[in-house]
Amino acid sequence: MKITLSIITFILCISPIMSQKDVYHVLRKYKNDQGVVSYDMEGDFTNLFKDRNLKSKLTKMNILVMGEDFNFDKSDQTEIDRILNNLNYELLINVKNVDGKIKLYAIDTGKYLSNLYLMGDYQGKKILVTINGEVYFEELSQLSPNIDGTEEIFKQLKD
Repeated sequence: MKITLSIITFILCISPIMSQKDVYHVLRKYKNDQGVVSYDMEGDFTNLFKDRNLKSKLTKMNILVMGEDFNFDKSDQTEIDRILNNLNYELLINVKNVDGKIKLYAIDTGKYLSNLYLMGDYQGKKILVTINGEVYFEELSQLSPNIDGTEEIFKQLKD
């Protein structure tokens, strides 16, 4: 009886953790929409950044670029905010200038950043990026794969 009760208690405690979505689970429904360009990259990123000599090790990167006429659902933004809060993401960068605005959230392990979420409105485009792996803060501005405006967004992370 004690073993059964322990197993049930364990399952009840771990279920909310295992059922939590990450940010990309909310965003992926947009990837085939009209006016959206989607890039999903997973695996070895060594060749993508080989000329930059980075110590960061990326395992997954998802990019959504939405045109200026795209309507992002406000309930999805609310869900993303809830996920960021529940998974202990920290707002690390909040840039607002005449060109646009950028917010970068990440989980800081103390040695490196993991599970980054970047959202930017830049030159009429909404750019959403999720990155998994080990990312060193000082290398953030060098992580752009130079796709559909992401280069300019990542340059803003230097300042």
